[in-house]
Amino acid sequence: MTRDTAGLSDRYADYWQQNLRHTQINYRHCVRNPYNHLGYSSDCWGLTASHGPRGYVASAPDTDFGVITPSAALSSFPYAPAEAMRALRGFLTKPRKRIWGRFGFVDAFCEGRNWYFRTYLAINQGPIIAMIENHQGFCGDCSWARRKCAGLGEAGLHQPASGQLNVCTAQELPRIGPGWLLP
Repeated sequence: MTRDTAGLSDRYADYWQQNLRHTQINYRHCVRNPYNHLGYSSDCWGLTASHGPRGYVASAPDTDFGVITPSAALSSFPYAPAEAMRALRGFLTKPRKRIWGRFGFVDAFCEGRNWYFRTYLAINQGPIIAMIENHQGFCGDCSWARRKCAGLGEAGLHQPASGQLNVCTAQELPRIGPGWLLP
């Protein structure tokens, strides 16, 4: 299930704006590359918690270990579609057996240390698919899901009536083949 955060807010935040800003901070930091990490660029970015050469790390601009997590960039499609697509195409230019393969993208990699985590984690693959779907809007007309999420107002979350809730089941997800990535 995915949720379009456009206009979603509570007394603490406008979640659409917060997601936009966090995505841009992440992207701009990697493009600027203040620590001169090998591989960082506009087509190779994405910082978040992941495995790293020395164990599990929480990468962010203020704690940057040189570890790129593809799911961080690719889960950003709704907030930075051009930047996320550039990252997707950039990741696919990397050697196949290093950062992507049969089950998708690896959890993380660090080109500066020639380190590539060889595990494909569902917790990373799922958000990539869901956020691409959310951006594309494939499943925005699932009225049963709208009813199930109607209780969010009781939790103090508010969204304009025009806000779209994108929810779908696995059966409703389209089959995505390699052709959809290419222009």
